[in-house]
Amino acid sequence: MKLNVIFGLVFMLLVNMTQAQNGSKWNWPEDKQTAERKNALYGDYLKSENYKAAAKELQWLLKNAPDLNPSIYINGAKIYENLAETEKDPKRQIVLEDSALLMYDKRMEFFNNEDYVRDRKAYLAYKYKNDNPESYENLLVLYKKVMEQPVNTITDNNELFYIDVARRIKAGGGGMTDDQILDIYEKVSSVLDAKIEAGKPADKINSLREKVDGVLTGSVDINCDFIDKNLAPKLRANPTDVKTANKIVTFSIAGKCTGEPIFLEAAEVVHRDKPNAGIAIVIAKKSMADGDFDRAIEFFKEASSLSDDNAKKGEIAMSLAEIASRRGQKSAARDYARQAMAADNSMTSQGYTFIGNLYFTSFDQCKGGQSMVQDRAVFIAAHEMYQKAGNSSSMAKAKEQFPSAEDIFNETKQVGDAITVSCWIGETVTVQKR
Repeated sequence: MKLNVIFGLVFMLLVNMTQAQNGSKWNWPEDKQTAERKNALYGDYLKSENYKAAAKELQWLLKNAPDLNPSIYINGAKIYENLAETEKDPKRQIVLEDSALLMYDKRMEFFNNEDYVRDRKAYLAYKYKNDNPESYENLLVLYKKVMEQPVNTITDNNELFYIDVARRIKAGGGGMTDDQILDIYEKVSSVLDAKIEAGKPADKINSLREKVDGVLTGSVDINCDFIDKNLAPKLRANPTDVKTANKIVTFSIAGKCTGEPIFLEAAEVVHRDKPNAGIAIVIAKKSMADGDFDRAIEFFKEASSLSDDNAKKGEIAMSLAEIASRRGQKSAARDYARQAMAADNSMTSQGYTFIGNLYFTSFDQCKGGQSMVQDRAVFIAAHEMYQKAGNSSSMAKAKEQFPSAEDIFNETKQVGDAITVSCWIGETVTVQKR
């Protein structure tokens, strides 16, 4: 009698614990007593990792109380996945894998949260079916739906699996064209871009993007001729065709065709449609390489205003410093270098070396020809910048250009005297000898 009471108490405790752990509503069937017992028993077997026994008890619930609670499908998937992993018979293993996938279908049938469940099913389905050509078309349909979901419901690597399924279909002689693979690649790329915009670590997503790019280039011969022949005419016939412009940008990057004129045209179309710091930087760098400095400055400044990334802002400021230097605007170049260091302190060495180079190359521009010590003070100023940068090799080169001891003596000056560097530099330095 006492044993029966104890068993009953333990049984009810397990039921209550299971219910408490799942906040969803419980829809008990008419035979509630049996359902509660089966629910507690399969849960107990699951905890002890007796998956075979758990599956046996769960079957009653799946048949007689299919809308009981999402937990029976969450745990059911776990049970069948573990059984499939240890199954030695290949045919039986496939049955168990299909049972695990069925748990996701049933969960979507009876309960909400379809996006999340569909994503998890796709991830598992690829694991089970990626070497089964008969399953590829179904996988393709499943992944197409997943890629239309909000990006926060898409598991990383599902993007890679999607395009890999397309690759496998084409490699097996199936009806998958290059255009279809390119469309899938474009969709996958847009999902990855959206994940970065949503705050996902860019390095992690870009590492995944490299794998996706590898699948693309292994499936379709993406080269500059392909872009020029198939996509460039479409964009030039319709310069507002954002979809084609996106393809050109994406495929040009994958095919290393960013030097082609059509790439810049497409990038501007994409940027006009949806301003993006990354695209603006690409346009600016290409314009800079082509010597179109006004255009480069315009897009660099726009990129800086669109970005909250300090490292990116620092990179942009250094690019603007380089343009100003090439134009002979050394004071402006120095200001931009200082902005770069202020935005990103990891650029300290690069920034101070850049300013040091500005000073070092200003001797002819700034010399007055009246005082060797005064004229060579530009090298002392350069030395100080190189020292801040920790650039010992440049420090040594600058020191070679210091005034000599004889120069200092002849001008009745002394080492340690303060002297203001003339011209645009305007730095006060202490006299040193080489």
